[in-house]
Amino acid sequence: MGIQKNIQTFISNPGIQKRYLIWQATRLTTGHLPYIELPKGQRLFPADRFNDFHAIATQHPDINEFNLVDTLLSTSSKGVFVDVGANVGAMTLLAHSTGRVDTILAFEPTHRYCSAWHYNVAYNGIKNATLIQTAVGDRIGEVDFRVDPTMPLNNKINKGQVHFSSQTQKVKIVTLDSVCNALNIDRITLLKIDVEGAEPLVIRGAKQLLKERRIQNILLEFIVEFIEDMDEDPYSFVQMLNELDFDLYEINPNGTLGQTLDYKEVVDARRVLPDAPLRPFHGINLVAQLQT
Repeated sequence: MGIQKNIQTFISNPGIQKRYLIWQATRLTTGHLPYIELPKGQRLFPADRFNDFHAIATQHPDINEFNLVDTLLSTSSKGVFVDVGANVGAMTLLAHSTGRVDTILAFEPTHRYCSAWHYNVAYNGIKNATLIQTAVGDRIGEVDFRVDPTMPLNNKINKGQVHFSSQTQKVKIVTLDSVCNALNIDRITLLKIDVEGAEPLVIRGAKQLLKERRIQNILLEFIVEFIEDMDEDPYSFVQMLNELDFDLYEINPNGTLGQTLDYKEVVDARRVLPDAPLRPFHGINLVAQLQT
């Protein structure tokens, strides 16, 4: 079904056809995949399929996202950036380009995305980033993970019906508490979480860090329907953040922090229809900031 839909989309969309020709021509003439240029000049190479290139070319970090990440990292003199759901490294590169991070710790369970992450980090000369090939959640062990190559950027823990795929593999899963304790990471300046609805699991697995006020800022994808598809309660999720002394902020289109959001209203306010158009970065993400 996914392949058939992709073919129909390709046939009916001249823009995608043009992008595909550019992708193929670059591969044939240069011997390598085309790249996407990020705001501060870094070059981001997607994974090896056209779907990966198209997805990142359609929606990748821009100068407004750089401004937001730069602002959030400026809240500490010794920046630690943790990238959960790192994919091929777009946010890793963006955080590094601020010049404010001493340590980058990234997590990504999918092997071919890990390969692209390592290539991007090496190509852009980043020396202070470490990738752990694992999922992140609220327990330590193994989990079934979707790895359908026809659906890039939607790989996720095998649960629910959104972007359903029968292609799965066993991957390791860890908690942030366990890894940070093992690596002696005392404080996180910015925790970015983009895990297709499993964000509550990541937060539950960081309870020690959060209770001890060792995470200052969280930038999280907040898609209500994805969270519910994981059999998680988004109302309980935002209430948990509130009880852990975090304020929720909307993100302005220019990357600045917007108004404080009422955690009791944010879930209903963020619901969208299933056929709603693709939303921009500031429309699908929230910032949770530790109260001072």
